[in-house]
Amino acid sequence: MKKFFGIIILIIIICFSIDFDKNQIFERKDASFSAPVTINNHMNSNTIYGKINKNNDIDFIKFKGKKYENFYIELRIPNLTGEKGFSPEIVLISKEIVQKDAIPFDLPKGYGALVIKSTDNKSKYFDSFTGSYYHLAQSLRGEIPENGEYYVAVYNEKSNGKYVLDLGERKKFSISDFLKVPYLYFKVKFFFSPIKLISIIALIIIAFVSIMYIFKKRESIIRALKIKIYRRKV
Repeated sequence: MKKFFGIIILIIIICFSIDFDKNQIFERKDASFSAPVTINNHMNSNTIYGKINKNNDIDFIKFKGKKYENFYIELRIPNLTGEKGFSPEIVLISKEIVQKDAIPFDLPKGYGALVIKSTDNKSKYFDSFTGSYYHLAQSLRGEIPENGEYYVAVYNEKSNGKYVLDLGERKKFSISDFLKVPYLYFKVKFFFSPIKLISIIALIIIAFVSIMYIFKKRESIIRALKIKIYRRKV
């Protein structure tokens, strides 16, 4: 019973460490314009974990929007070893966007592009859940201009690295989300530092096996002593 309550308390602690009210999405394959990451509701809080694998890699996130709906997007860059200086650009793309900013890749005919420029004074904050610092690269808040399909493209011409894209601000939480927390906890940890997570799990397994071995050894010694004492009495 105590172990059960201990597990529940651990899950609650993890819940307060992670934004479990967000829809967590992990890029499984290269998200192209023809096969993008699709967001069902851009107004709900969504977090996309992605990676620019090469200089000409472009990740596309797609969502449908209605006129006058609130729109929010924010790009965060984890301060990880080996990825310093990584500063991707993001651009909002749609047939409903009149503006045509210069971008280093071609779009289908009729699409406009709005580049969301990064700020030079990037603010930092520490995320206790991932155990890393973030740079808040750029963000945009506004209203959807017209009904239609919209794309957010993430790219970088000079380097590659991992990023976290937040889309939407409306909090949403259900019991099923609560049950997913342990799974998401380890998945996010693996995304940020797979080697570190594997090492920690390996150490936990080794420690567990060692403790079990010590307990079994202790039990066998106690059992042997009891038998010896019993024989002496007899």
